[in-house]
Amino acid sequence: NPYIKEKMDLDIQVQKLRLLKSNFLSERYALEDKIIKFYPQEIARRTETIASLKSDVERVAQHPKPIDDTFVGMTVKGVFYSEKADAGKAIIEACKQMNSPDPIPLGKYRGFETELLFNTTERSYEERIKGVTSKNITLGDDAHGNITRIDNGIEKFAESLTFAESELENTKTQFETAKKEVQKP
Repeated sequence: NPYIKEKMDLDIQVQKLRLLKSNFLSERYALEDKIIKFYPQEIARRTETIASLKSDVERVAQHPKPIDDTFVGMTVKGVFYSEKADAGKAIIEACKQMNSPDPIPLGKYRGFETELLFNTTERSYEERIKGVTSKNITLGDDAHGNITRIDNGIEKFAESLTFAESELENTKTQFETAKKEVQKP
């Protein structure tokens, strides 16, 4: 009977429409939830990170790396080293004396506190530079190379700030897009 076949086709189409409506409503509720909770929290978190990074960038500007190859000095385990080689050797010696992967205070360099830690996943020693935020630098076997790595890590605070600012703009754009999308019927 053609009427039975037509009714079955209509029932199948109604089921598909119900499924589409259910998917649409579920996506809409998820988007509304993100608009209410996720995006405002994420924007606040990223704004706070940017403020912290700006503080660290200012600290880098206050304690710049010398243009010539002079060394500004570093405190390692309470001892001030005015020579790059001696400071690098002291860091390597501190690594050898570590007996726990937990961070231990190491000293100060260019206005930043430093900590020494062992990264168990990478199986390497790292130095954490702590300002308002922190950055981990993997250490090697070369005394001069470690100081250069630390200097490069300190200089990357500005790069991290630029990245964080672009991420904030991206999140704000997603937030505005989500507000428009939720209005669509």
